[in-house]
Amino acid sequence: MNENRGLLDKRRKIAEIAKYIKTNKSDKKILLVEGSNDITFFEKFIPKEEKNNFFILGIQDYRYEKHIGEEDTTFFQNYKKVLKQKDYFFGGYGTVKGKQALILTIKKQWAEKEIFKSKRPDFYGIVDKDYDDEDKEINETGKLENTTFLLPDTLKYFIHSVDIIKERRIVSTDSNDVETMFFMYDSETVKKILKDYFPESTYLEDLSFSIECACKLGFIRKENKKRSLNLSFKAVLPETEPYKYEQYLEGNDINLQSILNEISKNKKNKIDLSQMPKSFKNLEWHYCRGHDLMVIIACYCIMKTALEKGKGLYSCKGKIANKNDLILFIEETITNDIINNTEISKYSKSKIFLFLNEIMSNSI
Repeated sequence: MNENRGLLDKRRKIAEIAKYIKTNKSDKKILLVEGSNDITFFEKFIPKEEKNNFFILGIQDYRYEKHIGEEDTTFFQNYKKVLKQKDYFFGGYGTVKGKQALILTIKKQWAEKEIFKSKRPDFYGIVDKDYDDEDKEINETGKLENTTFLLPDTLKYFIHSVDIIKERRIVSTDSNDVETMFFMYDSETVKKILKDYFPESTYLEDLSFSIECACKLGFIRKENKKRSLNLSFKAVLPETEPYKYEQYLEGNDINLQSILNEISKNKKNKIDLSQMPKSFKNLEWHYCRGHDLMVIIACYCIMKTALEKGKGLYSCKGKIANKNDLILFIEETITNDIINNTEISKYSKSKIFLFLNEIMSNSI
């Protein structure tokens, strides 16, 4: 029931945005983010008196018509017609995904507004920094040749050349992603929450080990990106099968060599672990990837408590089919607890906070 209600709310929001854009008004702002957790988190940055001036939506929520059902496709047809879009905004023949789709959408909206002086709301975006060099990577992201062939040449050129960082249309997270921002800015709340999931005597130590393991894994992810090695982590550590992380956790460490052996098969280029920092202190949020960290925390949580503490968290274990579902459940529960309890005032020096304040003050 809750899932259906959530889907209905999402459909209504998409319909509302489509209807709004069709009116050619420009008094509201549309903020695109990457995921549903991002929506919940960034909504907390918007004061109550400003909420009516914003639409916040995840890029994946309206990339494909099938996400809202056949009965609502008329809204999508209107949306595409109004935006004169047939390509990357809604998935571009499968060539554009998530972050890239969001960035290209912001570029196109800004380009059309500047070139054709079209009346439409301002589009802004927040993306995960990941392992990108912010200014360069965000402006050059994706192979635009495959995604803009349906657009006028003038628009194509503008999309290729516009600096959406400089124009303050988009900003990236201060650290790798939203999850690592929790730890970076409000570690106090994170620690309070994790205290309920781990044995009280070891939770700080467990958190420290989890961060260290995630940083080590982040090191090889970063090296892979930096050196364009094209090593695929998806088969070894798929996001939908987090239980596979556990097999590489040994005591209070992670076996990077085993992971590398798996992902480097038949590859000439290798990652040299001797180049890894001896310590990640003060480097945590340079290397750490939020999804890795949250899954490792969930795995440690299971290993440490061994499902025998009888806590409320595990009282529903009979309804959870397997360890994979349990890890996903714990990861999602911890993340939601942090989002619901984190203090936004702690983020006052973050790029996101400053960016949204500029938008609300109409200075950009």
